[in-house]
Amino acid sequence: ALDATAKLCYPEKKPSERVRKLLRDEQNFIFQISTLGNVKHEGNLTFEKDKQIAWESWVYHNIRCADTHEAGLDYSKIELIEKDYGFSIFRYNSELNSFTAGGSKKFVISKHSIIALILIIQLEEKNKSLKFDTTYSINQKTFSVADYLGNKNNLLKFLFPKEPIIRIGEKGTINVKS
Repeated sequence: ALDATAKLCYPEKKPSERVRKLLRDEQNFIFQISTLGNVKHEGNLTFEKDKQIAWESWVYHNIRCADTHEAGLDYSKIELIEKDYGFSIFRYNSELNSFTAGGSKKFVISKHSIIALILIIQLEEKNKSLKFDTTYSINQKTFSVADYLGNKNNLLKFLFPKEPIIRIGEKGTINVKS
């Protein structure tokens, strides 16, 4: 579904390029849903381990390709979590109101990260012929996908009316609201 949506949005690009482009273009939406509105992502996040790699490239190779080609994820690199929130090497702990590197140094994928990926597919206006009749409850608010088709920004405003406490800036800088 992610590949098909990326193809609708960027038909001129090769498959790997268009999926990465879709992920990059949707970073802020994914981060806000994944962290329940506590992190606004305004730049292009990159990681450094052996070499610098863009967030969307890491997700493409280690999630999309692993799931598609290997029929599973590499749990030595990825940690699925339910309690905290996040979709990167960082996790947001709502009880402590903090944003920290994951304790296991693995890439954290929360249940809200999965919902965010599903929503970028369902809310894409180019997918309107699929007529998703889905209702979600996020941040103690219920909404129908049909009500926000093609309008992710209004959905974010509805779900998270307060300003996020953390902003990831253009150059990957992290600004925490005091």
